[in-house]
Amino acid sequence: MVPIESYEKIYDDQRVYDLLGSLSQTMSNPVVGKVTEVGHRSIVIMDRRERLKGVFRILDVLRMALPEALIDSPYSTYFTGMFLAQCKVLGDRPIGDFLDEDDIIFISERTPLMAAMVKMIRHCLINLPVLRDGNVVGILRDKDLFFEITRNVLGE
Repeated sequence: MVPIESYEKIYDDQRVYDLLGSLSQTMSNPVVGKVTEVGHRSIVIMDRRERLKGVFRILDVLRMALPEALIDSPYSTYFTGMFLAQCKVLGDRPIGDFLDEDDIIFISERTPLMAAMVKMIRHCLINLPVLRDGNVVGILRDKDLFFEITRNVLGE
């Protein structure tokens, strides 16, 4: 698990413009640990009382830019400029417009690794927030599980 302090945080009442700027910046900053890697591909969303509201991953940004009508209708049509037009209407909207508290997927710090892995696979997630007493304390990444599997299989 990566401590929550190493992740960028943004508030749910901030604009999508702020989210994209922070996520772009954090992706380009190297993260040093066991293995130096590119920056995080996620940003933690909190409310002003510091409660977890969600985690935005790159795929969530793509979903945010996709109109629901294109997902729901088997008769979707596309036109030149549609992508750019959709991007332009996103910037000033609050991040909270795209969050649903019922959709937050997380684990507690006592969750067995196998249960965490099942959640990641079932929900196609690259990471999971880890909570202690209702407060987010870290993020478990798919690579953390990969390295743990490797360590156990190879006996390192």
